[in-house]
Amino acid sequence: MRGAANGRTSPTPSNRFKQRRVVDNLVRLGGLELPEITPSSLPRTTHYRNKLEYTAGAFRWFTSEELASMGDII
Repeated sequence: MRGAANGRTSPTPSNRFKQRRVVDNLVRLGGLELPEITPSSLPRTTHYRNKLEYTAGAFRWFTSEELASMGDII
């Protein structure tokens, strides 16, 4: 991985392709006139996962206040 001491990396060919594709679609499909976009260094993305987890169930969650008002549940 190309990197610098500040934790930023230079754009990879894949990132340049993605940026070109986004700009092309904005111009072609969106009809936008964009200024010249120069690739900038990107934040380091190693050891990072963009992941969210949502819990689902048949019953609703109780608030802290509801739990406190219930007392001890046996």
